[in-house]
Amino acid sequence: MDWKSFIKPNAGKTILFIVLLIAVWLFAVFPGGEYFSRGFPLTYYERGASQLIGSGWSEIHYFNAIIDLASWYVISCGLVSLFNRKK
Repeated sequence: MDWKSFIKPNAGKTILFIVLLIAVWLFAVFPGGEYFSRGFPLTYYERGASQLIGSGWSEIHYFNAIIDLASWYVISCGLVSLFNRKK
């Protein structure tokens, strides 16, 4: 199998990609007291709070979000490829 056919999107890869993203979005939350982060394998959203009402910070890492999406797409491609090979 070459890289073009491995990466080429199809219905199975797209559905599995969306399911993996939803699962990670729901379950891969790392709360830590006043600190909250989201994203796996790379953290793309962080939020911190302060003792004062209305103060705090949040930060979005766009590069990490792109790498996170790309890594989950490659994982879904690999899983679909393994499933098709077993058939």
